[in-house]
Amino acid sequence: MTELRIWLSRICSFLPTFLFGTFSVCIPWKMAHLNMSETDLSFVILTFGVAMIFSIQICRIVLMPKFGTIHLMPLGGLLFSILFYFWTLSLDYLTFISLAIPAGIFWGLISPPANVETFRLESETGRILFPIFEASFSFGMLMGALTSGALQGLSVNPEEIFTLASLFTGSICLLLFILVALKLDQIPTEKTYIKLPSRKVLLPGIIAGIVYATYGIVVDWSAHWLSSEYQITAFLSGIVIYFFSSTELLALLLGSKLLEFFGEKKVVFHAMIVGCLVLLISLIIENLLFIGIAFGIFGFLTANFHPVILQITGRLDVANKEEAIGDVTLLSFVGFIFGPPIIGFVGELYGLTICIFALPIIWILCAFLILPKLKS
Repeated sequence: MTELRIWLSRICSFLPTFLFGTFSVCIPWKMAHLNMSETDLSFVILTFGVAMIFSIQICRIVLMPKFGTIHLMPLGGLLFSILFYFWTLSLDYLTFISLAIPAGIFWGLISPPANVETFRLESETGRILFPIFEASFSFGMLMGALTSGALQGLSVNPEEIFTLASLFTGSICLLLFILVALKLDQIPTEKTYIKLPSRKVLLPGIIAGIVYATYGIVVDWSAHWLSSEYQITAFLSGIVIYFFSSTELLALLLGSKLLEFFGEKKVVFHAMIVGCLVLLISLIIENLLFIGIAFGIFGFLTANFHPVILQITGRLDVANKEEAIGDVTLLSFVGFIFGPPIIGFVGELYGLTICIFALPIIWILCAFLILPKLKS
């Protein structure tokens, strides 16, 4: 049953990011289809994010203490898959931004249970599970982006891509709910309440939020930046996502081995500094292939930053460690939601290139901030 729980958490994290990956490569198409500016898309992302944060809080405070974590993951994935079809095929901007609300709510049902379940499994088994758990997100983003880009290269319409992706993920979530989740015992989380995160989780939480905020540069804006700056095809506009997600995935799969062999300081701090410097050099040179390769190096060398932040949170001297993990997860998603809209506003005023340059600089600062908490 333990292995079933491990794989349920991973698969339920993979599926929604697979959907998001299919959409990320199509963002330039959607912006042209609805005649959206960077600011317009930023408001959609912001609406999605506010709804997701609200849902995360409801999930932590009401749903998980009452129903546990196992049922919520595939159920949230199923609901998001259905909504994704209608959301991405919206024919006007008002519908598109309105459907971002239920999309954010359904996404918020997946992440908190998956994080808490992975933390529980680490405690029960003594294994390092967070890196591979995080790899499921990268794998979903990579496979979604590659699938969408390849199908567009074969002249498949984005509408057809979104339809197939929704059917694929929705069917798997339904099967997981019926065949797996209903057969596993539900363990409710401890009762928690709306309150500010404790001071002990503020440092890892804020750093995670900053990292996730700038992560949106890669996920939400890189395809649009490349298509507008370099005038390339839809498939090539996803080159940053392809390189970054594939090497990030590899590093996360090797994460437990890398951490055991080299220790947190080398894997997180030293590797992150090198990755950021390589990315900065590539942006200065302005060669498309070099930029793609540099994002690949950057993805590999920075991949285990967030899993280690969650491990640091689990080591904190707090009464309720599950609540601490939830607080850091919430702060991470606050960054993930508010970062991309801010990037969009800045990009429309000054150009997205400035935001791309800011990415490695901000991550270098985050590496120095977390350095005192890292184990050798």
